[in-house]
Amino acid sequence: YGDTYLANFETNMKSFSVNMGIPITDWDGLNFSLGLSSNRINTYDGYTPQVLTDYINKIGKKTDHSWDGTVTWTRNTKNNYWAPTHGGQLQASITAALPGSTVQYIKFFGEANHYWPVGGGYVLYLDGQVGYGKTYGKDSKYDFPFWENFYSGGVNDVRGFQQNTLGPRYCTGTTMVNGRPVANRPNHDGYCANSYYDYAQPIGGAFKVLGSAQLFLPLPFLKDINTARVAWFVDTGNAYATVQDFNVNTLRVSTGISLQWQAPIGPLVISFAVPVRQQASDKRYKEQIQFTFGSQF
Repeated sequence: YGDTYLANFETNMKSFSVNMGIPITDWDGLNFSLGLSSNRINTYDGYTPQVLTDYINKIGKKTDHSWDGTVTWTRNTKNNYWAPTHGGQLQASITAALPGSTVQYIKFFGEANHYWPVGGGYVLYLDGQVGYGKTYGKDSKYDFPFWENFYSGGVNDVRGFQQNTLGPRYCTGTTMVNGRPVANRPNHDGYCANSYYDYAQPIGGAFKVLGSAQLFLPLPFLKDINTARVAWFVDTGNAYATVQDFNVNTLRVSTGISLQWQAPIGPLVISFAVPVRQQASDKRYKEQIQFTFGSQF
């Protein structure tokens, strides 16, 4: 996890699931999934943020046993897979770790996006996403399990920031307060005192929002939009420990130019982004040039 800009901990999962998809109309479909999993979570003193170690100690088990069900509804009206000019997609999914799991929780994710031709070859694209997680029943006394957290930032999220780095961040180690060890928190600039790392580690959160607007440009040297497209974009979003922590003033915002190229070896997206709303603690995590290969943005 540390190699992907996440907090340092280790997971070892074994799982089995059964999936079934049901087409409802030409545009709508339902998908059902039922699965079993065993997830061993290892944290390391001095390397893992103390809040994560405290959570494992609180539930009293390092291995999370879960059986969960997921229902997903998708409506897709886009007129083209690679380079749509009108139509969009709606998707909503809910996952529940059912009674008998080590930690019972519900996780919801929803997304709505749409393309509009606005004349002169310009195409407007808007996208909105929200994710929410919460424990329930006997486990409502626990926080949402951190290994299921949502993350923000990156080439497919809020561009201009490194992958998964927005949202709550914690330091390693503890500080004694009134005779009790308390997890270290970073200072205003995101740096940590008395920690193995001098910077805070992202741990994600149980609530996430993302909004993106793109204007695809009719450039004369790009004759075929199915081969390449250029867009100006504005992204905004963040991840939060809980929905109660959401604050519009803490949303990060970036803007820039994106090139989507259907290369012979697969789709390639290159973005140049500049953060226009950030905090001092984000300085370490800025990344202006980003690219992804092999998947559609």
